[in-house]
Amino acid sequence: MNLSDDLNWVDQANCKGLDTNDFFVEDGSKRYDNEPILKRICSGCSVKTECLNYSLHNNVTGYWGGTTEQTRRAMRQQFGIIAKGLAFEGLYS
Repeated sequence: MNLSDDLNWVDQANCKGLDTNDFFVEDGSKRYDNEPILKRICSGCSVKTECLNYSLHNNVTGYWGGTTEQTRRAMRQQFGIIAKGLAFEGLYS
């Protein structure tokens, strides 16, 4: 399975076409000032599970699948998941 097969769900995401900068925080910040809005966007998303799974298994930053980096770090530890390093640009291009 290649990377593009893993990302087929992206086109169905509620955040598709939105300003992706809203899903990331400034370097060093751990707080999403717009988290209530992000939660609302993610809560009704039909591919939230796929997004969360992707973010748990790949070392991505930002708000994915209704979770922050800190939440995913705790989930990885709880479930014994080791995230792959990932440098992927143009996910929403």
